[in-house]
This record gives sequence, structure tokens and C-alpha cells, in this order.
Amino acid sequence: MLIRDQAGRTARLALQSGLGWLIVAFAAGLAAALSAAGLAGGPIHRLQPIFLNTLLFGWFALGGAGVGLLIIQRTLGAVLY
Repeated sequence: MLIRDQAGRTARLALQSGLGWLIVAFAAGLAAALSAAGLAGGPIHRLQPIFLNTLLFGWFALGGAGVGLLIIQRTLGAVLY
């Protein structure tokens, strides 16, 4: 059963959750890019080595994008190939 077939409030909350995960994925990807470029300041800059930061934030970005797209797909009933 698709989420969109359920109550409107449930579908709306699921869609907002999916969009939230996509925003988290974008932020993690941006943090990975800034960290790899050496432009990140604060606690991220102090973590070593820099490749560990890129790998860590990259995995967060991939996971967040996957979860976000899955939730949006289940909410809208769209087929994502």
C-alpha cells in the first residue's frame, strides 16, 4: 500500500520527512566538498585526516539522499528508475 493512499496528514508528514532527508544529504555533501577543499573551519577542520571527513560526510550524503528519495517515492507513488 502506498503512503498516498492513506490519510493526507500521513502522506504530508512523510513527504516533509523525505525532503528533510534530502536537505540533510545536501548539507553533508557540501560539508564533504568544503572539508576536502580545506575550507571548512571549526571542529571539522581539526579532524584528521581530511579523507576520513570526506568519506564520512559522503556516506551521510549518500544515505540521506537514498532515504529521502525512497520516502518521496513511497509518498507520491512515483517510480524512480
